[in-house]
Amino acid sequence: RSFIFSSDAPASPLVPPPTGSAMIIKGEKFREVYAAVSGDKHQSDDKTILVFVANADVDAVCSVRSLTHIFESDESNFSERPVESYNEIREACLSQRDTDELRTIFLINCGATENARHACGIGDNENVRLIIIDSHRPIWHGYNDYDTNTLVLLDADDPVPLP
Repeated sequence: RSFIFSSDAPASPLVPPPTGSAMIIKGEKFREVYAAVSGDKHQSDDKTILVFVANADVDAVCSVRSLTHIFESDESNFSERPVESYNEIREACLSQRDTDELRTIFLINCGATENARHACGIGDNENVRLIIIDSHRPIWHGYNDYDTNTLVLLDADDPVPLP
């Protein structure tokens, strides 16, 4: 599943999209999305969260500090990696492709402007939840398609129109 948060899964079934499978929904749904991420850890200690951070981006550094504080407070198993390209993300994802440990990938300030599932090499793998926190615009047009594996969460003041 993919979620995009702008400046807001099935081996153990992933929590279905909140409120009617809308593709663009309000950022207040972050708690529901995080509850799904957090729920994975209760099913096994090995469920992994990968956090990829745009290397040269101050916004990304601040965002990841807040996010990792949440993970640490919640005692979640995660790893954080600064990246400069999708090749680095793809290599890390492919190295864990055949394991059941990888459940959630966070992309911090990368991913909103193109098909991130394809760029990361996870394609249609519904066992991996993809969450994108990105302030870049425009948002890739494919995130507007009706697809329950891709959700776009926006702040109320974001210029992208809600359906």
